[in-house]
Amino acid sequence: MMVWLDAITEKLPGPLRLRVHGRSMLPTLRPGDEVVVQPVVAEALAPGDWVVVRNAQDAFLHRYLGCREGCIVTKGDGHRAFDPVWPPDAVLGRVVEAQREGRCFYNRTPGQLRRERLLAAGHQALGDVWDVLRRVKALFLGPFAVLMAASLAYAAVTLVDFYAEAGADTITVYWETATEVGYMGFYLLRSQDKLADYEDISGFIDCGGGIEGALYEYKDLAVTPGVTYYYVLEDVPDNGSSGDKTDPISATIPLEASPTVTPTQEITPTATATFTPTPSPTPSASPTPTATFTPTPSPTPSPTSTPNPNVRFWAAKTDLTA
Repeated sequence: MMVWLDAITEKLPGPLRLRVHGRSMLPTLRPGDEVVVQPVVAEALAPGDWVVVRNAQDAFLHRYLGCREGCIVTKGDGHRAFDPVWPPDAVLGRVVEAQREGRCFYNRTPGQLRRERLLAAGHQALGDVWDVLRRVKALFLGPFAVLMAASLAYAAVTLVDFYAEAGADTITVYWETATEVGYMGFYLLRSQDKLADYEDISGFIDCGGGIEGALYEYKDLAVTPGVTYYYVLEDVPDNGSSGDKTDPISATIPLEASPTVTPTQEITPTATATFTPTPSPTPSASPTPTATFTPTPSPTPSPTSTPNPNVRFWAAKTDLTA
């Protein structure tokens, strides 16, 4: 499950709230769920923890299963095979809380941790079984594929899996093969219309598996949020014939809703002072000049109702000399 991490550099600065976009942790985590990730070191992890790990380009949220020869072993709940192993310093954080539609459904209570440890044991067994099946299949299919390649002019690459996951600003396409005997490589094709022509975006990709097959991934950087992209994989036989194409798969980077900022209105009341002197007294009267101060306030504008009004008042002067 790719997790959209432009904000993360080498280490997490502190707790961080992230939104799930990928599907590799289904059914445990769904697209749209929100998780709170706290920094953690690899030594503090326990089997069953949901961890964020990072390679040179992307970060992923998968289930931690344990260590193998000093490396971190993880697996997506929706995947059959283990992830490629990670170095300990690839661990960025651990999920301490998860919410779905505003309701918290995971916060590492003792009961939840016991359940996650049991799930981790099940996923460890599933990954081991799948690894054995792949090796057995390669053992039996390898010689057969060699014989068939010598007698047949054409045969298809055995494709195990082919899917795409959308990140924050990239779409990563994954595929896995069981055997690749008699093939040179692949082309990854893309279109914005499922039924239109597809264009090569990857260039030639060499086969890396041979008899046992291999795992592949390609990062599509030239993508726009909100646009659905369709991908087709084409294999390239080594005898010069035309290759086969897969059925299309698709992925879309979701649009993030931008908050609407409503400017607040400042209302500054003003007052106009009118100074009216009284007539000069007669010589017999006591010289007691007086003045009348008549403030004439200007009309106060009616403020426009806003969701978050912010009104300030002040006076230019607090006293006036007669």
